[in-house]
Amino acid sequence: MNRRRYLAVAAGTALLPTVAGCTEALDGADEAVGPNGDDGVDEDLPEAISALGADVTETVTMQNLELPWDIVFSGTGEVFFTERVGRIRRGPVEVLAEGGPAEPEELPVEPVDLPGFVSSWEAGAQGIDLHPDYPDEPYVYVYYTVGEPGEAEDHTNRVVRYDATDDAPEIEILVDDIPGRHIHNGGRIAFGPEDRLWILAGTGGQQELARDPASLGGAVLRITPDGEPAGADIDGGDPRTVTHGHRNPQGIDWLPDGTPVVAEHGPAQRDELHLLQEGEDYGWNVARNGPADDEYESYLEHDFAKPVASSGLENTWAPSGGSVYDADAIPEWEGTFMLGGLISHRLHLFRFLDGEQRPPEDAAEVHDDEWLDDRRLAVRHELYENEYGRIRHAAPGPDGSVYLLTSNTTGPIRPEVDDEFPRETDDVIVRIDPA
Repeated sequence: MNRRRYLAVAAGTALLPTVAGCTEALDGADEAVGPNGDDGVDEDLPEAISALGADVTETVTMQNLELPWDIVFSGTGEVFFTERVGRIRRGPVEVLAEGGPAEPEELPVEPVDLPGFVSSWEAGAQGIDLHPDYPDEPYVYVYYTVGEPGEAEDHTNRVVRYDATDDAPEIEILVDDIPGRHIHNGGRIAFGPEDRLWILAGTGGQQELARDPASLGGAVLRITPDGEPAGADIDGGDPRTVTHGHRNPQGIDWLPDGTPVVAEHGPAQRDELHLLQEGEDYGWNVARNGPADDEYESYLEHDFAKPVASSGLENTWAPSGGSVYDADAIPEWEGTFMLGGLISHRLHLFRFLDGEQRPPEDAAEVHDDEWLDDRRLAVRHELYENEYGRIRHAAPGPDGSVYLLTSNTTGPIRPEVDDEFPRETDDVIVRIDPA
């Protein structure tokens, strides 16, 4: 679990939110099923708790933002978040925790100049986190894109840090030249076990980079707080690399036993969720999905590490920021990996079963295909379909409430699903509280 981020949300497939945030299954979706319609479960096991019983309320707590991307709470009463256009906002968490909607000016922009910064399409200011010993070590860490406007092929990404106590902070570059372009930049950063900073790097659309363990593209990286390499021992790999063979990973957090959970965008559906194994190759751009996929080879044909869940060939989650909810304020969500969905316009909630429980008897989607990672059984629900548009990230605050960041002000990316957005007050931060 990431101590500093306080984690993120997701919830119920085939669900609609009702009054006061309560949920109910759609007609005809009243039992657990697999992605291919399977319904085999061991009825002798106790039933896992369902996320659908949570009684919550939602409040738009800040409006008129420009593409908020990541958020972190200090534990000392401060909140920091990025806007992809290049802003880092900071202020007292009470601005988001009390009433609403507030205006952006109530959380001032940090006096930080990001050298070489460029914002284009998916590129810009992205991930943010704080030093594990903040505020004693007053460092803020940021992932952003570097380049010249209009020169997307020359874009790269970097991870930097600055001193939050300085009125004119200098930028210290920790990792530079992470491959990038205007798309597929990865971008999430998070401190994890042993106070190591994990970095999710995409391929920038240069798919061949994922096959090269020496490349920083299409990889999960790890460094010390001071920027020293802390990766896995991969033959021919960069010393900062933990895993490679990824396409565009954007969500990460840790289960209570320290297992990293990583969410990754797929090509035309085929999104994936991984229980990360150090040193492994995750197969992009060779394998994707099972034997029913005519465009990519099956995981069954290779020794690549397998995902624990996949959106399959017919659906997309468009997964972005995700977190494990370890608070007890919303007990039905405790222990789940909560994942923001962009094109899907939903909040996805995954629970990982270890063989001691059976899936809940509701509209859960059970990921039990033979080509998936069988160390755990992933069960998915979803919430808030089309209520807030593109959900970039979801993160619990220090009191166990949950904050959603929307990403609608790029305009309709896919008109068939984005036609209602952006709305007049987008982008927004939504706070979810127990009723």
